[in-house]
Amino acid sequence: MQIPTDLNELIHSIYQGVMEDEPWNEFLAHINRLFNADLAVLVVVPNRQPGNGYLLNRVVNKTADVPTSANHWIAFDPFQDIEADKPALLDQLEFTVTGKAHSIEDSPFYRDLIQPTGIRYMLAINIPAGGDSNLMLKLRIARHKDKSNFKKADIEHLESLVIHLRQAAQFLDQMAIKQIERNAFADAINQFMLGTLILDREGRIVASNRVARDTVEQHKHLSSQDGRLTINDKTANQQFYEALADIEQQHGKDNPIPSTITIDPADTKALGLMVRPVRPEDAVTHPVHAHAVVFISDPKGTPEISAHTLKDLFGFTGSESRVAAYLANGHTLNEAAEALSISINTAKSHARNIYEKTGVNKQTKFIQLISNSVARVS
Repeated sequence: MQIPTDLNELIHSIYQGVMEDEPWNEFLAHINRLFNADLAVLVVVPNRQPGNGYLLNRVVNKTADVPTSANHWIAFDPFQDIEADKPALLDQLEFTVTGKAHSIEDSPFYRDLIQPTGIRYMLAINIPAGGDSNLMLKLRIARHKDKSNFKKADIEHLESLVIHLRQAAQFLDQMAIKQIERNAFADAINQFMLGTLILDREGRIVASNRVARDTVEQHKHLSSQDGRLTINDKTANQQFYEALADIEQQHGKDNPIPSTITIDPADTKALGLMVRPVRPEDAVTHPVHAHAVVFISDPKGTPEISAHTLKDLFGFTGSESRVAAYLANGHTLNEAAEALSISINTAKSHARNIYEKTGVNKQTKFIQLISNSVARVS
């Protein structure tokens, strides 16, 4: 059986809506057309206990000249407790005043919130996303008083969308979690001043993080020419493009060996690059033309660790934390004493306390400890 074109486009808009900046806005436009509606509202809330459904997102789409106040009825939603996954009409709801049942048109809700807007008919559905998601989708479709009420066919159409809306909500939730993870990892990598580039087979930059972009732009030995990463050192550039070519030969190996390149090795703080293949498990999440991942480490750009962070992390005193910061950032004890205007004996006393509190016995071990701690991410 062939799916009608308008319904097929509507289903497509459900899944496409997950990737929109304002999720499902186009879907609501399709809803208005398919249901001959004047107002469509989609609310996304946590699926928690009644009374705790604070708003996460609301998308409103209207076709007629409906006053903005028409959106207010969602704040006093009469469909809050309808059965999940089951469409409900406004006229099916029971309204009681002083213990007596009244028609919708006699209810304060209708007179105060709906009638002034010109809206008269509503069709609603609540869809819990299910699975690991904690989301609830609340779709409300409304028509002007000059139109007729929703019919059985409208209800059946809405029921047929439940499975798609539920699946799309799960996708949206998973994408949100993944985005939070990516942002957290990106923040951590940026704090470590580790640049990452994704390149194609020709060395063109497919994607990069902030640190990599800044390093390529500012470092005298790096540049981007026509989108291709170029090392402005003939030997290092040849090594780099040989490393890209070697990836083809390592294709299919379980543990491909990354290539490392040091630019200007005579410099005590030389720029380092590591080139490795895009892993097979990354192929789904990266463009098919992604070929290699390049990590850039620029010691000159590494931010210094603050005394405040070390004080909170290890319980140092104020004086100890200031000495610890100099040691962690590679300065000698004499340099710390001079910078802090304290005697070398005082600095040594602080250093002994620092090592005792961290369980190390020398500066190299302390630096290693700091490098492996969350201090670098602060």
